[in-house]
Amino acid sequence: QVYEIERTQAGITEHAAVKIVTRPKDESELEARYENGFDEESVAASYAEELQQYASEYRLMLEMKGQSNIISCDDITLIENPNGIGGKIYIRMELLTPLKKMQKEIFTKEETVIRLGMDICRALMLCEEKHIIHRDIKPENVMIRGSEAILIDFDASRIFKSDTNQDTQILGTTGYAAPEQYGIAQTDERADIYSLGVLLNIMLTGKHPSKELASGRLGRIVQKCTMVNPEKRYKSVLYLMETL
Repeated sequence: QVYEIERTQAGITEHAAVKIVTRPKDESELEARYENGFDEESVAASYAEELQQYASEYRLMLEMKGQSNIISCDDITLIENPNGIGGKIYIRMELLTPLKKMQKEIFTKEETVIRLGMDICRALMLCEEKHIIHRDIKPENVMIRGSEAILIDFDASRIFKSDTNQDTQILGTTGYAAPEQYGIAQTDERADIYSLGVLLNIMLTGKHPSKELASGRLGRIVQKCTMVNPEKRYKSVLYLMETL
């Protein structure tokens, strides 16, 4: 859940966004775990691990605070539930405009889509420096600050190493996630390149590249980004950005 918040101090009004992550989401989710044979100790340990994972991801965002094209995370607080099972994480972030709320007319020009694509490339290059794969590039996770595209929501992200980069769970959004994200397979930054290719095509045409490929130079770029075989995609975000 994400809310717009406001506070006034010393006559100055500030606006921000707060994201609340609740684990477990509700009683039915908790009951389902017990029905699947988990005891209270293992359930508590599972949720504690989840919450710490969320906290670790947002600490990474705090480290990247002030970097261009990545949302600024200002504060994070973890509050455990009184029963010791799960809790809530509150993340205070800058207030931005969702990409999906922008007028569709701005995406009719290829140069505008390319410019926004380059902004996301800059964000992903910073992720690469931290060895982070975002794994969920999609319109809902791109915001606008002024005229710049800003990457948000690192819930599905993970730190990768070249020798231990196998996924053990499916994460990402259907239609945007790279094929290798749908099973136990090796993933690296090229998974984000695939998703960005899909996003570029959808911004310009409104359709997945498998349904309608953008024309001209951008279409050729999208086609290379979204190759099923990661080896045939751009080998890094830098190469993609230079091509854009």
